[in-house]
Amino acid sequence: MSQRELAEYTHTPLGTIKTRVRMGLEKKEAKAMKKHLAAFLFIVLPLVGCGRQPERDVALLPACTAATAISLVQTPAAPPTPAASPTPAASQPPTPTPGPAPQVDQVGFPAGYQEEFKLLFVVDRPDNKQVRVICGNDVAAGAEPGRPLPYGSVFVMEIWRPRLDPAGALALDEHGRLIREQLVNLFVMRKGEGFGEAYQQQRTGEWEYVAYKPDGSYSTPPERSNSCATCHVRESSATVDWLFRMDLFFNPDESATPRPPGTNEVIAFHYRFAPQTLTVQAGATVTWLNRDEVWYTVTSDNGAFDSGTLQPGESFSYTFATPGVFAYSSSMQPGMKGIVEVTE
Repeated sequence: MSQRELAEYTHTPLGTIKTRVRMGLEKKEAKAMKKHLAAFLFIVLPLVGCGRQPERDVALLPACTAATAISLVQTPAAPPTPAASPTPAASQPPTPTPGPAPQVDQVGFPAGYQEEFKLLFVVDRPDNKQVRVICGNDVAAGAEPGRPLPYGSVFVMEIWRPRLDPAGALALDEHGRLIREQLVNLFVMRKGEGFGEAYQQQRTGEWEYVAYKPDGSYSTPPERSNSCATCHVRESSATVDWLFRMDLFFNPDESATPRPPGTNEVIAFHYRFAPQTLTVQAGATVTWLNRDEVWYTVTSDNGAFDSGTLQPGESFSYTFATPGVFAYSSSMQPGMKGIVEVTE
């Protein structure tokens, strides 16, 4: 495999690959690096350099429609089907009372966003079988790293259902990426002066949230959007203006690929544990490191260990005293699973 092919395969800057080779990286080590890093089904479009320029020309950024170049196979969203009248049930569980939220839609369906908004990044979510395409209007795309987003910023997160193979497993394209098959939802957030007060304890600065179906009808109307605010409260903070993964836009080189795990280490990154299965001897201490921009936990299925919330940069260690197979997951992303096999 050439240096350029390895860089493309692992989403690692070519300069990094060349540097490691100059430092004496052997082919076997390069293969190991590729194996670890390629496990993350993450995509960053060729925006390298754009996000870093303090005075970048937003007009030069690709439109949201550029995301179609990522999946080799893609079908258009199915036309909306009129919902059938619900059949009365003898007994139904009570509907949960929604948390405090705005009663009026100040976000607005972003008509024409695919041509008018800029593509920021795309993330595969194998843990919950989704592909997420994140786009922003010119105000959002022109934001500066380390500063709050300006008023008028709007983000759209397309939620795509990926293709499954006949066995029900995720189908991958020739690059190991999920194949988008159907657009199912649009999550939209807008920042405006005085926005967000209605969320009360779940307020995330001056952002409000609404989810729409592709036809423009509501998926999550404003009065039920407290769950959206709660998610941002739980997994983000005011230091990043309550956003997720904007470092992928501002610093794609550093944020797209983590360093490989060391001995008896597991990296939590882009909704995967790597390696997914780790084999150690009894008495070994395993360390999990959160190398991502979002929060995770390391929670064993049998209750033997629980890291609690691991914020970006934090780690958790546990010593396995006895042989066995220990399955675990992230309680925040239940589909994100791993195994530690302990031998004698």
